[in-house]
Amino acid sequence: MIDYQLLHKLSYNPASYLYERNGIYYFRKRVPLDVQPYFKSKVIVQSLRTRSRSMALRGISVLVQQYESKWMTLRLGSDNGLTNTTLSLTSSLNFTEALELYLRLKGAGKPATFASAAKRNIDYLIDAIDDKDLSLYTSKDAGVFRDNLIEKGLATTSVKRIFSSIKAIYNLSASEHGISNRNPFSNVYFPEGSDAVKRLPFSSKDLTLIKQSCYQENDDLRWLVALIADTGMRLSEAVGLYWGDVCLSNAVPYVEVKPNAHRRLKTLSSTRVLPLVGSGLWALQQAYKASSSPYVFPRYMKGDSCNANSASAAINKWIKATVTSNVSAHSFRHSMRDRLRAIQCPTEIIDACGGWSTDTVGSKYGNGYPIEVLHEWMKKM
Repeated sequence: MIDYQLLHKLSYNPASYLYERNGIYYFRKRVPLDVQPYFKSKVIVQSLRTRSRSMALRGISVLVQQYESKWMTLRLGSDNGLTNTTLSLTSSLNFTEALELYLRLKGAGKPATFASAAKRNIDYLIDAIDDKDLSLYTSKDAGVFRDNLIEKGLATTSVKRIFSSIKAIYNLSASEHGISNRNPFSNVYFPEGSDAVKRLPFSSKDLTLIKQSCYQENDDLRWLVALIADTGMRLSEAVGLYWGDVCLSNAVPYVEVKPNAHRRLKTLSSTRVLPLVGSGLWALQQAYKASSSPYVFPRYMKGDSCNANSASAAINKWIKATVTSNVSAHSFRHSMRDRLRAIQCPTEIIDACGGWSTDTVGSKYGNGYPIEVLHEWMKKM
């Protein structure tokens, strides 16, 4: 008489279905040929959600019995509603692995901040609702995640930005792995809060005080402040400048704002040639005299990226100690737009100076305004 229980014990080795990735154990088992039509994948891969080998082996024993039972039910011609349950377990990756895939496919040529931001957003997600197989996330999980971010004190705009990142990672990974589930992080309701902080421009008095202080202290941090004060450049645009982007010997001195190996630009319209006037011209003249680097502001150029966050923290700290208004480094951009409005500068020229995008078809025709025209308007500020 054959002892089938003993035969199964002799032929079944749980460790043969076990593999490890990033410290987490996974169950992997090939679907038998005769029941493969019920599945989206020929191989079942499922996270065991443990770093313990002994716990993983016990989990595998349970899963093998479950799948063998389901396959036998399918062979007997009655799935008893098991097919959908089985299909939902065929996801081959969790969010940690989805992030790796996303960065491998999308991260090439992107600054280090692209990867760090994506990783931070995934860490938020895992901290709130665990690192599960993608097909196991639900819209309820998305709601829990949203509430968790809001409880952390993040502004609604920040929460929406994090969700945009999570959705992009999910969509790409689902497409690559044939996961047809609806993205549970789409169509999430966000309460309209009044938590957005309106950035204020500098008053004329504070702007004058800031520029005078820059002239007096006359160091690299103040050169950076003076540059953005009278050009309206984004801080990252200024921090990432090479001397090859600057021309001080032209009849109209200028700076060319364009992407480079250390930083991208926010939009296509951000690429522009910007005449230098006032404290902006003074700042680059002073920086050039002291320069021994190909970078205009070498202090904030680290490795393969420019450290605009570090510059922002230093500038904002100094501004708060210099003026009483609730302003920041980005307020210079708001001020520039107001200053150009005050002299009745045409909107198209304002947009050209600031690198602001426009939606009109006509604005995309031609080469734009001559630098001499931009210079005339900026001198009037």
